[in-house]
Amino acid sequence: MKIIKLAEIPVTMAQEAWRLSRDPDVQTPLAEVLAVDAPVNEIPCYVLHFQDFTIIEREIFTSHRNHTVWARTSRVDDPLCFTVPTEFQELVPTATIRQRMNRMKNEGREQDQWRSLLPLVAHTSWVGRLSLRDLAKMAAYFDYLTSKVQSPLRERFARIVIALISLAPANITIMSYKLDLLLNEEPMSNDNGRYKFGTWTFIQGKFSMMLRAQVVRHRPIQFKDNFVDLIRKESIIKQNLQMLVTMELCAPDSFWHHIMSKRACWVAQADIWYPITMFFPDGVLPCIDGHCPYEADNRLRMESKDPNPVCPVFCELNKLDKTPHRKAMHLHARTKPQWWHEHIDRY
Repeated sequence: MKIIKLAEIPVTMAQEAWRLSRDPDVQTPLAEVLAVDAPVNEIPCYVLHFQDFTIIEREIFTSHRNHTVWARTSRVDDPLCFTVPTEFQELVPTATIRQRMNRMKNEGREQDQWRSLLPLVAHTSWVGRLSLRDLAKMAAYFDYLTSKVQSPLRERFARIVIALISLAPANITIMSYKLDLLLNEEPMSNDNGRYKFGTWTFIQGKFSMMLRAQVVRHRPIQFKDNFVDLIRKESIIKQNLQMLVTMELCAPDSFWHHIMSKRACWVAQADIWYPITMFFPDGVLPCIDGHCPYEADNRLRMESKDPNPVCPVFCELNKLDKTPHRKAMHLHARTKPQWWHEHIDRY
């Protein structure tokens, strides 16, 4: 586990912002500015490369609604080559998991199906930006979590605290910042469904960790879930991306429309998102303007250079014969809303 600083806006920028917001002839000592838990300390920031963290740890970082993250994808790294930290190697049957994944791949299953067997303690890396203030709060939060989780996660979280604090200037007392609980720990209901409140839509249900990992990347979606309760359990170490998390999601209708227009798409991981897209049966697609944003992908599928079937709507837009692809399309649409089957059989 390693955090590498790639770039930074120095802490002196907070001092300069403070000066310009007051009498510019008065220079407030830097230590006094850094001691304030306020947005002025969000101006200094760090661009960081998080190397060899676990999926669990990544999900804690990305649960913060201020997060800025760019991660490597499974289209770049072969999921079959996953590794786990040394402290988990005797606890997680990596060889058995890899065999199951490989078997599913050889059976022709889609990558997202066998990738879902990845352990939650598998290694992952990403580049992220943290303001000085958020860095302090993340350090405080991981310090708080060390008293809530079991070993060896406890030891890893303690190391994360040390790594984060080491990035900050020596004259800031990080733990004096107010501890905002970044993961909502309120009791969750077992309700399942969709309901509206004015121009906002709420979605409740049990969703896989694979889906949660994508949902939380959309920062306008506010949520609460029982993830913290799950990582407190010793069994979390043996869980994978199929683990169910109880979530309540909330966003304006306009943003749901934006997300559904992408995630309901045949190409854009609609199967992973089905537990949510099922609550939006009207299925607005990104090609509603007559242009497919994934034309290159569909062309590869038409040429059998991609094992997945071509999109039926793409065929309609381009007046292509679906007949040779219908069987594969219906098979692919098993976990999609019924209206996809109607598109397949059309014309």
